[in-house]
Amino acid sequence: MGKRNTLMARMEEQSLRYARAARMLEVGFCTDIAVIALGRLGWGEKRLTEFEAAFSAAYEEYDDLREEDGSADREQAYYKACLDREIRRYVGTKFVPFDERHQELRGGGRR
Repeated sequence: MGKRNTLMARMEEQSLRYARAARMLEVGFCTDIAVIALGRLGWGEKRLTEFEAAFSAAYEEYDDLREEDGSADREQAYYKACLDREIRRYVGTKFVPFDERHQELRGGGRR
């Protein structure tokens, strides 16, 4: 039974590494697309460099929060509330709550 537990632990660890690598690839792609969109809006090199630094910092902060909250709460209510609170500050009346912004996570398809 001990060999099976060791094998399962290794497989789970490898799965977590693959999931993390996939997330990092997706973040890189999203950063690239955001830079392209902001460049098309006229942002220059200085602002784009500032954006990339701010994006990386925010991603790390919220990724850590998502992992911590997810281990304690499957619904990740605290993580979603933190995201919503910060996003609401920036978008004002155009704010849409997390569960509405991300209906595809609940099986509701894309907006």
